[in-house]
Amino acid sequence: MAQRVFRLSSFDKVASVAFLPMNRFAPALDDGLTALSSVAASRAEQDVDGVCGIVLAGSHHWGDGVFERVLRGPLLPVAQTPLIKYPLQWLHDAGIRAAVLCANSATPSLQTVLGAGDPLHLALSYFEDHEPRGPAGCARDAAVMTDASTFIVIEGTIVPTLDFTAMITAHRESGAAATVVVEFDRRRRGMSSGVRRQPAGIYVFERSALTSVAQHGYQDIKEGLLGRLNAAGEHVAMHEVHGLSAKVLDYSSYAAVSRWLVSRAIERPTFLAAYERVGEGMHHPSAFVHPTACIIGPVLLAEGVRVEENAVIVGPASIGARSVLARGAIVSRSFIWDDCVIGENASVDSSLLADRVVVVPGDRLKNVTQLPDQFDEPERPAAVSANDSVGAEMLPGLDSLSARWRNGAAPVGESTDNGVRPTRDTASLK
Repeated sequence: MAQRVFRLSSFDKVASVAFLPMNRFAPALDDGLTALSSVAASRAEQDVDGVCGIVLAGSHHWGDGVFERVLRGPLLPVAQTPLIKYPLQWLHDAGIRAAVLCANSATPSLQTVLGAGDPLHLALSYFEDHEPRGPAGCARDAAVMTDASTFIVIEGTIVPTLDFTAMITAHRESGAAATVVVEFDRRRRGMSSGVRRQPAGIYVFERSALTSVAQHGYQDIKEGLLGRLNAAGEHVAMHEVHGLSAKVLDYSSYAAVSRWLVSRAIERPTFLAAYERVGEGMHHPSAFVHPTACIIGPVLLAEGVRVEENAVIVGPASIGARSVLARGAIVSRSFIWDDCVIGENASVDSSLLADRVVVVPGDRLKNVTQLPDQFDEPERPAAVSANDSVGAEMLPGLDSLSARWRNGAAPVGESTDNGVRPTRDTASLK
């Protein structure tokens, strides 16, 4: 596959969400949980025949940091669940039974993880974007793969919580060719009239609206399709939602959304069905916690985790599969991915450790993203600017790294005398 670089629209960029405070959007998300429950309750009454979901998993702008360039993607683990599963579950909860995933070179990886959608009780199809086609182009090409009459188009970086029933009902009652979900948050400007509304990244399109998109070339939704529909006299409606959506576009928003989801895993353990409630957290039955270890607050412990003598975990925190906290280790408000080792008396605070990171005994990590030292981050092509998006074929992302390590690829370089590989601090998150 040819390497491609393409520019995405800078329209309505999402502001970064700070690592620590969750109150910026947590109330809106809490309201969303109630909405999700009402959706499930009214599912039988909601007619979704002829409605298909389209999830845009390969056309999003990501930032310039190490996290955004290397570890981003639809399979990014958020509260021990691939990011792409959240919009798919939302569609399922609404009663939709078919969806098309639009991606680029990540398509084979998505197919490996999600297959035909059986675990999600969704009939999944895949559209691999080669041109690239852009959001509207991908949505159009996905739509013609189906015989559905109405399409819910959602960006794959969103953890949706809005009331599906209210959205689809408003769309149908308006008779619109397209409905744009917009969000606003009065808390940001009190009760002033100048509250800024912004697209939430969720749209409802009638089939005719999407099939009107050109069959070739890059086609945008916000700065292309919607304007053309309006100019052609088609009705484009707006569905307002109070509060801000949970979106994962950079490390700050990843950390904030992860902390929120970890904290609420007990209330909605959709993706952690095999886990057991322990205190304020959820632990896999195979996880081992030494009697002298201390776990405070909401903490997720995945399969095969070991928390040794006198180790401490302060939540919200997530410890990935087969990871080990050695004696006296401390992890606070951090996200540890799979197969990591936190050495004796080492501490990790407000940080992210990617798969297979080893923290040497006694080391202190704070506000960092940590990559394994055997991974050499590829240089960013000089032709790519801060407003450009890099395809997964150009930079090995999370899935390719995980696959390589889990398939038994030997680490590059030599180990230290004590067998523990030191890690390198690749990005400050201050």
